[in-house]
Amino acid sequence: MFSRLSRKALGGSIFAGIFVCYILLREFSPYKVAIWFAALVAVSTIRIVHQRGILAGTKTVDHWVVLQLHCIIAMNGFIWSAPGTWLSPLDPANQVIMSLFMVGLSANSLISLTPMRHAYTTFLTAMMGPIAVYFFQTGGDYATSAIGVVAYWIFMVSGGKRQNEGTENLIRTQLDNAALAANIRKEKEIVDRANRDLEQQIERRQRTEAELRASKAEAEAASKAKSQFLANMSHELRTPLNGILGTSELLLRSLPKMGQLAKHQKYTHTIHSAGERLLHLIGDILDMARIEAGALRLEHSSFAPREVINEVVDLTAKQCSDKRLKMSISVSPQVPLLVRSDENRLRQVLGNLISNAIKFTERGGVDVRVEVANLPIAANASQSNSPAQIALRWSVTDTGIGIADSAREQLFQPFSQIDESHTRRYGGSGLGLAISHQLVHAMGGRMGFESMPQRGSTFWFELIFEIPSTHVPPQVSLDVTNPTLRGRVLVAEDNATNALLVLEMLELAGCTAVVAHNGREALEQLRDNTFDLVLMDWHMPELDGVAATKIWRDIEKERPHAPRIPIIALTASVLAGDRETCISAGMDDFLGKPFSCDELFEVVERWLPAQTVAPTRP
Repeated sequence: MFSRLSRKALGGSIFAGIFVCYILLREFSPYKVAIWFAALVAVSTIRIVHQRGILAGTKTVDHWVVLQLHCIIAMNGFIWSAPGTWLSPLDPANQVIMSLFMVGLSANSLISLTPMRHAYTTFLTAMMGPIAVYFFQTGGDYATSAIGVVAYWIFMVSGGKRQNEGTENLIRTQLDNAALAANIRKEKEIVDRANRDLEQQIERRQRTEAELRASKAEAEAASKAKSQFLANMSHELRTPLNGILGTSELLLRSLPKMGQLAKHQKYTHTIHSAGERLLHLIGDILDMARIEAGALRLEHSSFAPREVINEVVDLTAKQCSDKRLKMSISVSPQVPLLVRSDENRLRQVLGNLISNAIKFTERGGVDVRVEVANLPIAANASQSNSPAQIALRWSVTDTGIGIADSAREQLFQPFSQIDESHTRRYGGSGLGLAISHQLVHAMGGRMGFESMPQRGSTFWFELIFEIPSTHVPPQVSLDVTNPTLRGRVLVAEDNATNALLVLEMLELAGCTAVVAHNGREALEQLRDNTFDLVLMDWHMPELDGVAATKIWRDIEKERPHAPRIPIIALTASVLAGDRETCISAGMDDFLGKPFSCDELFEVVERWLPAQTVAPTRP
């Protein structure tokens, strides 16, 4: 508001006073002129001091300070009225000069005083008021001039008011613009800071995403390498195991059960049992890997719970009798005759629990029970279009060594047993319970146990089963003798031991067989000879079994009148997806290594019907 009341404007006022003194000294005594100039300088000095205090901030701009400033401005205007009143020149030329000067001074004051409201009105009134009164009292032509002075005052005051309003608006606009600019700068700083933070977040996110992509790539590579390693190890382990188990089985079938060869039969049985235990361990390791990789597949089929429990108990009957343990089975009448779930995984879990119970029990017995459980049933199971469901509790109770409290937390951990002494005494890999626990969890159930040291343990699991809406008669396994088969079989196998084993088994069943050591030889044999069936290994040199099968199926398409030859995959690759790969290549069935004589006979008989029956088992 006071920015235009600068020392330059006041200095100009004093310089104008000196010019007026020069004009007045032509007609008036120096004494009068000096008094007038001294008053002008004094008031101007007071005005400078007052203004500097306001501009320096030492004085608070309040009503009293504004009133003081108005009084100083009025005194300044009154002093400037003297050259038009009691110091008015008598010379017409000096009067003209003085009149022009007074008009210019009032006009110049308009610029310097309008920033402060009413300041110009105060100054012009104090300056022009005495002149108008003086002219009016003088009379004559001066009275007319008084009217002109009043008109000029009105005109200049109106202009000063408009100037003041415009100046206030300008100052207000400038202040608003300054505030807006400050806000813009502040907002810009906020935006810049936000942009920097956002850029930093983007950089961190990009680094995190890059790290996650790298971690994902490493995890996928590790998973792929692990899967490939498992596939290779499974294949490499199952291939010699097939030779061990198959050869020992052939020996057991061929050796008599009496006389001096009984000891040799015992040795052979030991070889076969050791191979079966090794196969079981390999299966447990592969199951653990499938569970960890999320690649476990569950298959649902209808089965009889009572039949399953009886068959699993029968498999462990010899272990139980060797230790002179009592085995009991109890099935609640509320258990349905048929249920639907993954029968093979159920057998695996139940078999692990029964085997462990027998292993850790020296006297007493093992009790196996099946009853209805209180496991919550899903809400959608009650809908009319959903199959009925039932929760069953399977428990295995023994009178064995029990489990100490300190060993409970690690019981379901892989490769863990109660302590090292048990590992040495009872053996085992420590995978059975861990796999069983995870299998039950994968099937939507739960597993637990109760135990007292030296008193025994009860391991239980609860699963939800579907109840089939239609009656499906259970399949009954019959112990029948081997069928006598008539047919010519091509065996594509690069491993000499396994090739010899399959030949011996096929001859035992009455088939004739020819061996091809790779897929290329197999194709040559198929082109040059006639076969009723092909047993095709997968991994072979020069040309693998899958590629050979695809080529042969394409050849068969060019021979529409020739019979289609069944091809059965005979491979140690038994991981998830391996069976589907073989079937999609054009094979008709799949048999994983190692396999028994009965398993081979079953699949061969399926695709090569028996010609005669009732042979005697050697």
